[in-house]
Amino acid sequence: MCLIIFSFNNDSTFFKKKEASEKTFILLANRDEFYDRPTTPMKWWGKTNKILSGRDKLAGGTWFGVSEGGKFAALTNFKERSEKDSYLVSRGELVLNYLNAKNCSAKEYLTKIDKEKYAGFSLLMGDSKGIFFLSNRSDESIALHKGDHVLANQLLNTPTKKVEKTRQDFALFSTLSFEIKSAIEFMRSETNTINLLNIEKIIQKDEEELPLRFITSKLYGTRSTTIFSIDTNGVYEVSEQTYNNGGIKGKRRDFQFIPNASSPLL
Repeated sequence: MCLIIFSFNNDSTFFKKKEASEKTFILLANRDEFYDRPTTPMKWWGKTNKILSGRDKLAGGTWFGVSEGGKFAALTNFKERSEKDSYLVSRGELVLNYLNAKNCSAKEYLTKIDKEKYAGFSLLMGDSKGIFFLSNRSDESIALHKGDHVLANQLLNTPTKKVEKTRQDFALFSTLSFEIKSAIEFMRSETNTINLLNIEKIIQKDEEELPLRFITSKLYGTRSTTIFSIDTNGVYEVSEQTYNNGGIKGKRRDFQFIPNASSPLL
């Protein structure tokens, strides 16, 4: 994923939906990637510990997932000048390993990560004890407080053009009642088509993120939008809208469940 905005335990109108319970947590995320990178769309995986996620078929990891026990994790790449040509371990395994660790809290999992094994990453994790942020380009993990947070390709809430524009637009968007369709369209707003002649140079340029919420081209762009919410009844709703070349909508998949753990997220 290249852009995540999430908000929890807020008192705004955003957390109320007509004829439904109050929302306690909302996450909206876009994943940007080359269109030819093989990807499996969101579905339930596993036999003993099921995980709801899409999968990167090339490296085997994922960028977002929720466990049947109620934990979630999401990942973005850290845009920087890399000192290594390649890393042996995929960053996407950080999400899967956490969700597969049944008796391991987010706080405990943070202490077990060998940050030197991975290329630059920013990781969000949540369970019944709270929501946490960790990057291997920062010294400490952070326990997050309620409110709105934006994560792109730097550290959490770094005031880049992309982050600040998203934050400002979200402030207006959150005055409305929450609906999945409108949330997807919000993540599709501020769209631009990348010049194909410059795409490799733009993507690989050191320490600079693309200042767009939704990207289209024939080679690289926003591949999917994920919407994740929890209400006061403990119901989890997850939707994934996929996109094809040029930003053309693919299939949308919707999931709803109540975690089987005694202490789900929040």
